[in-house]
Amino acid sequence: MHHLTGPAALSMSEVAAALTRHLGHPVRYSRPGALRFAARLRERGAGWDSIGFMTTVYTLTRLGKNQPITDELADLLGRAPRTLDDFLTVQAWRWHQRAWT
Repeated sequence: MHHLTGPAALSMSEVAAALTRHLGHPVRYSRPGALRFAARLRERGAGWDSIGFMTTVYTLTRLGKNQPITDELADLLGRAPRTLDDFLTVQAWRWHQRAWT
């Protein structure tokens, strides 16, 4: 099993700030609790299996208990993983065009 991570552990607020910079409009992290987070996913049509998984990941991340940063992705790729800013520079169009797949 591999634990693939980016180069930095980011807070939800740091991710929101990066999205704001790259998308050109304010993105705010509202800090919902686990129940509200799950309810929002359900309102958006997510299945219960996805809701359970995403809520667990969300809660662990909020508590700072998610996977630590590893070098495994760099070892597999033969290069450093992209930063969030690098990723958003290339992929922000997906949000603008709502092209999720």
